[in-house]
Amino acid sequence: MRAWLLAPAAMAAVALHPAAPVVGQTTVDLTPFLGYGMEVAAEIDATLGVSGTALYAEGANLSGNQFGGSGGRAFVWPLSAQFRVLNSLAQYDPVTYEPKLREFSDQLHAGYWNSSLRGYSCCLGGSDRYYDDNAHLAVALAEAYEITGDSTYLYRARLTYQFLIQGEAPGYPGGSYWQVGNETFLDSAAALQGARAGAMLYKATGFQVYLDNALQRYAWAASTTQLADGTFMEKLFLTGDQAGEIGNYPLVNFTAMGIEANLQFYDVTGDPQYLTEAQRIGRTAANKYFSSSTGAINDEGYWAYELVDAFIDLYERDGRGLWLGRIENGLNWLHDNKEDPEGHYGRMWGRDPPPEETWIDGTLQSWYLNDQASVARAYLYAALLQTEPISGQNGADFNDDGVVNGGDFLVWQRGLGKIAQTDGAHGDANGDGTVDRRDLAIWQSAYATTASATSGTTPVPEPAAATLVALAMASFANRVSRSARRRRRHERDASFPTAIEE
Repeated sequence: MRAWLLAPAAMAAVALHPAAPVVGQTTVDLTPFLGYGMEVAAEIDATLGVSGTALYAEGANLSGNQFGGSGGRAFVWPLSAQFRVLNSLAQYDPVTYEPKLREFSDQLHAGYWNSSLRGYSCCLGGSDRYYDDNAHLAVALAEAYEITGDSTYLYRARLTYQFLIQGEAPGYPGGSYWQVGNETFLDSAAALQGARAGAMLYKATGFQVYLDNALQRYAWAASTTQLADGTFMEKLFLTGDQAGEIGNYPLVNFTAMGIEANLQFYDVTGDPQYLTEAQRIGRTAANKYFSSSTGAINDEGYWAYELVDAFIDLYERDGRGLWLGRIENGLNWLHDNKEDPEGHYGRMWGRDPPPEETWIDGTLQSWYLNDQASVARAYLYAALLQTEPISGQNGADFNDDGVVNGGDFLVWQRGLGKIAQTDGAHGDANGDGTVDRRDLAIWQSAYATTASATSGTTPVPEPAAATLVALAMASFANRVSRSARRRRRHERDASFPTAIEE
């Protein structure tokens, strides 16, 4: 959806939170990032895709060689970032990319999932497993389920979350180790990204135990590693001279995960305290992680892309231009200053390259999946806020009468706040499993296109889009509350539901 058509999240913020400032139409245009993201994704496939598979290499160079990783395949952390690139591609063009996403997930599961010990291994066929890696994959899998409705992703996300539970440290409720067998510190990433995943699984299944565990994880981080400004340090040391102290740095990805966890809690509970906390952390991030002179996002891309997701998601919920302005400036600077002539990106988005990177005459000599995937995801995720999926107009014909009109809006309105998979709701234009504001944006864009193509008259006068939206948003809070109560009535188990291995 183009931003000048409507800012639905802004209208929702007014309806849900009267104290929030009224946000007008924005002139920020994120749609050019779609082309940038598609270009980087294509370059990933061309240079890092492993021939004969759906998987990717760790790195490649100008000689045409692939290198790194294990067994010719990337480590699982960069693959988790590429998973989210494929999620965005599948959201934009499901016909083309959903099969590719599924093939990738199948081969990732076959090669990296440790059936005997549980959890995704760090490398192909290995046994070394990290809880933060698995938290990243749980988020990617849950997101894939939201986008496609394919229950295989939900099943694998639940398996992965069961593994995360194994990493919880005795005596530290909500705290998690970083690596299996390493009990020297507790890790903020495993806790915060795990909290985000747990809330997503609660949304998908309605099992209260996921939300309870997610809230406990976040509470540990908030009480232990969170600083006064809202950012999070990396870890709590358990052994050595620093035992009982937090360290090392308040990295951008932990901050973004804190925002995202709060937004997920806000979505599933409707409690405005979570949105308020996400906004507080976001304001700190807007000042801390962006260059005041260039607007660049000053951190490693494989961490910084999480903040792009977080700011886009913040905007969808409160409509504040601060978030989009930072992202537009940061990503434009990235494209204009950090893309080399071959279409590759180094590790740093805003600062000088690290000494281990080799650049000759402005061209990167070798590049890594983690660095390219983070850029592709950032571009695509930003663009999809304002870009209608390829199947968008047909997807907005909710009553299948061959035209997008007010009748389809009424179908969407009846489904608002419901979960398509479990409630049988209609109005899910983007196929993410829920009927929400994104689907309204697709309907509105399709309706505007349909209206402009007519002669100016229709057999039945259509209600003004703004009036329809205002009426719908006024009832959104009540719909969300009823949906949450309905999910709670269907909860059947007080412990983690067991997923059966394939």
